[in-house]
Amino acid sequence: MDAVESVGPEFYGECNLPFQALETLEFEKLKIWKEWSSCQQDEGIGVFSCLKMLSIRDCPKLEGNLPEKLDSLTMLQISGCEELVVSISNYNQLHESDIKIASW
Repeated sequence: MDAVESVGPEFYGECNLPFQALETLEFEKLKIWKEWSSCQQDEGIGVFSCLKMLSIRDCPKLEGNLPEKLDSLTMLQISGCEELVVSISNYNQLHESDIKIASW
């Protein structure tokens, strides 16, 4: 996984709702990962409609924004992602967050 630079359409596949039951998603130690392209849905339903916990750790080159349509997200953990823009106001159900700029 060290060679991953981008997460885009190939990650989502050809299914309309590829991750409709996924509740936990973790990314860790993707040292050259730079871009996470969101998958757009016509009906306004997010690809990760049931995602409750998202953790991204030690991805220092990841830049841009997280997906915005994470309506079920209750826990967010971010550390070691110095270039990533995180706006927790996008996540209305968020109960717990742990966001650290540098990995220690």
